[in-house]
Amino acid sequence: MTLHLFSVLFAATTLAGPQGPWSAKLAPILERSKIAPGSYGVEIRSLADGKLLYSANADRGFNPASTIKVLTAATSLSKFGPNHRFQTTVLRSGNDLCLKGGGDPWLVNETMWNLVEEVRRAGVHRIKGDLVADESLFPTSMDHSEEFEGDSDRAFTASASALSANFNSLTINVEPGNPGKTGQVSLDPPLSFFDLKNRTRTSSNGEATLGAKLHRSGEKIEVVVSGAIPAGRKRVTLYRSVADPPRYAAHLFVEHFRRAGDVLEGKIRVGSCPENAQEILKFDSVPLSMVVFGLLKFSNNFIADMLVRNLGEEHTVQSGLGEIRRWLTSVQVGGERGVLENGSGLSRETRISAASLVAALRGALNDFRFAPEFLAALPISGTDGTFRRRLKNSDASAQVRAKSGQISGVVSLAGVAQTHSGQVVFAFLFNDVSGR
Repeated sequence: MTLHLFSVLFAATTLAGPQGPWSAKLAPILERSKIAPGSYGVEIRSLADGKLLYSANADRGFNPASTIKVLTAATSLSKFGPNHRFQTTVLRSGNDLCLKGGGDPWLVNETMWNLVEEVRRAGVHRIKGDLVADESLFPTSMDHSEEFEGDSDRAFTASASALSANFNSLTINVEPGNPGKTGQVSLDPPLSFFDLKNRTRTSSNGEATLGAKLHRSGEKIEVVVSGAIPAGRKRVTLYRSVADPPRYAAHLFVEHFRRAGDVLEGKIRVGSCPENAQEILKFDSVPLSMVVFGLLKFSNNFIADMLVRNLGEEHTVQSGLGEIRRWLTSVQVGGERGVLENGSGLSRETRISAASLVAALRGALNDFRFAPEFLAALPISGTDGTFRRRLKNSDASAQVRAKSGQISGVVSLAGVAQTHSGQVVFAFLFNDVSGR
């Protein structure tokens, strides 16, 4: 049976009318929204004892968009623990140095600098051969559905790879020049790996109409930035995905290595470290609690894909999703009937019920091993992350911690709220809707 057919069958369960003591207040709000009754699933329960406060279509499967990330986060924290570290290994094979990826989702510019400094403290100041970038633990893959291939150069669709840097994304800054002249374009990080083509122009007025495309060009990435930016406009920042993660990570390593005054005599190449290579060091990532903080606060799809790959013993998407399903079964009676395509929510096929999300949230928030780190990672209403602008000037500011989700036709929210009667856990899933 295909994934799509599972989705159709799961979505076709019987609609259930409003239930629970909060129905008198909440049902009219949903009625006024003009959203069709069959297009949403809602459940609210007490965090402390699980008492049902409100339910509408709560057992029916809907597309959750990015709220599915709460499952990825909770499963990762449950399996590995908040202080788990991913390891990048540095080895020597003859005159070559090998950088072997261990699936670190947070190997960013600052931590790469730390890694290079560890290598230098180990006595490596000259690489007489090549620098080998090894992603063999799990090679580059795009873990979302083909429907999003039109956005393949956007940072939110960045590929996963066991050896990755900067979330496999590039920051492009554009500032105006003199009217009629090109704009000022800079790349972060400014690596020789990128071949910049500045085709921007500075307009005298109007709106910014900037775009950027990245193309493979041999062993480099050509970055073409085009469009107009008006004179007097503040800097415009664009983010784009990088199609060759291991080579990108290796170039970032070399940039820091050379800035420290050290030398790579050979070239950068992607390959596997020989089995007899001598280990120089293992470099620990930041703790998983910090990785999950970035995953949930900023809804980082790349981190979600990397964590799913790390969860499974085979380091595949399906083996990682199997771990998520097993964790779901452990926190709710009857297991999970939903459909999971990936761990980020960038999917048209994923289906889960509001009841399942609420059970997952209660399971995570009542698990002493990682509940504090999980709660701290959820965006705070009116304060931070993807929730910083919502409920900002209301009584609910800072009273809700929740993960939002949105793709075309889907709006969702799942988390925990402080009320006069105690903390409640909720999930709102709206499908087939327009706008925000």
